[in-house]
Amino acid sequence: MAVQDTESALRLIEQEKFSLYIIDGQLPGVSGIGLCEEIRKHDKKTPVIIFSGHAFESDRKAGMLAGANVYIVKPHISEVVPAVRRLLEEARARIS
Repeated sequence: MAVQDTESALRLIEQEKFSLYIIDGQLPGVSGIGLCEEIRKHDKKTPVIIFSGHAFESDRKAGMLAGANVYIVKPHISEVVPAVRRLLEEARARIS
């Protein structure tokens, strides 16, 4: 599912259970990092990928400190699918 802003995302997250979150770093409202922090307040386990145009090392560190499992800088879309596969496999292994 896709949403256009953090308010919609938070509403949806309260209603649904997800296996993984991919968050844009630049969302209307709260930033992607802020959304990640909000997710982590209620869900410590579901994997989170931040996919952002913010490429400074300080941005990457802020994303990881917010609780992201992976921080990928745009436009490196080719890194997203392998990260999703790895994180879902790791999550399944924890359940087994």
